[in-house]
Amino acid sequence: MILESFGRRQQFGSTVNVAAFVMKKRIALKFKSAGQAITPEEFSLLTLVDQEVGASQAELVSKSLKDKTTVTRLVDSMVKKSLLKRKGIADDRRAVRLVLTQKGQQLREDADPLADEVFKKAQTGISKTDLEVTMRTLGLVLQNFQ
Repeated sequence: MILESFGRRQQFGSTVNVAAFVMKKRIALKFKSAGQAITPEEFSLLTLVDQEVGASQAELVSKSLKDKTTVTRLVDSMVKKSLLKRKGIADDRRAVRLVLTQKGQQLREDADPLADEVFKKAQTGISKTDLEVTMRTLGLVLQNFQ
């Protein structure tokens, strides 16, 4: 097993990292096998823009936990693919808000159940109580870094 080479202190972080990596890879494979032309990163950004209608790129950087360069690259690519649209703000010509295009909305809606299948597979054999404890524990880990 991958994690056996790590010491006890490193094992927690490594387990979380490997689990996230495997789920991301499985989501990418699920999208590809279903013929969806979207990456997990693009899906994540589409979901964020859908939840935060009219978000700025700076807000997406903060909420996605990705660096500014990565978000800019993703947004530029997604605008070229007609998944996102930049809308100017009347009061500030430099500021733009991002919104989903119809194509972006449809792609997010089509990809959402595929991602859910992966998340359900990841939870197979885990009791509701264990899942709640895991989510609560990971929430505490995130709080420790705020």
